[in-house]
Amino acid sequence: MSRNRVEGFLILTGLTLALVACAPKPVAVSVVAYDFFFDPDTIEVPAGAEVTLTLINRGRNEHVWLVFEKGYTPTFPYDEDDAPHVFARTIADVTSQETFTFTAPSEKGEYTIICSLPEHAEKGMIGMLVVK
Repeated sequence: MSRNRVEGFLILTGLTLALVACAPKPVAVSVVAYDFFFDPDTIEVPAGAEVTLTLINRGRNEHVWLVFEKGYTPTFPYDEDDAPHVFARTIADVTSQETFTFTAPSEKGEYTIICSLPEHAEKGMIGMLVVK
């Protein structure tokens, strides 16, 4: 292999390792859904991080955890006009849990979280995803 090819390979390998080292570390979060609140109601994650969220349902009803695009204010009650603005979503049945993975937004800021079932957000099932 020529010296130029070896140097090119080493430079490319170094750049790849530098980019990997700069990537945000994956985050694992658990949220408990009660009737009618999330615990915790605020979650902080690094921008662009892979987030594994476990929604644990301790309530008497099915619960939905969903986060909206930055700057979007959902209507109450949640309806089909809100659906195109959902960034991430999972559902947990009564006395169950659901785990899913999503990539946090790359734009820093606050993103609204609600339970989209009728009257749940109105009764307090609202939270915030804070992207840092």
